Amino acid sequence: MRELGKNSSEKQGRVIAIVIAGSVLFWSILQGAAPTLQISPRYMFLIDFFTLAALTWSLILLIKIIIKRRGGKDS
Repeated sequence: MRELGKNSSEKQGRVIAIVIAGSVLFWSILQGAAPTLQISPRYMFLIDFFTLAALTWSLILLIKIIIKRRGGKDS
């Protein structure tokens, strides 16, 4: 049974890593390309907000995984 829980948390960890890397990469590329593409500051602020939301979501899931793993060691 523990094997199943460990596999699930590993998959969640991979998803978290992909979300973090993808959102930061997307944000970085748009920060550099915004002047060339003439993206308005209003839309850039919206992109910043969505990137922060993705990073916050990732942090919350990461904390949940850490809490689950620490709880499993005591049992």
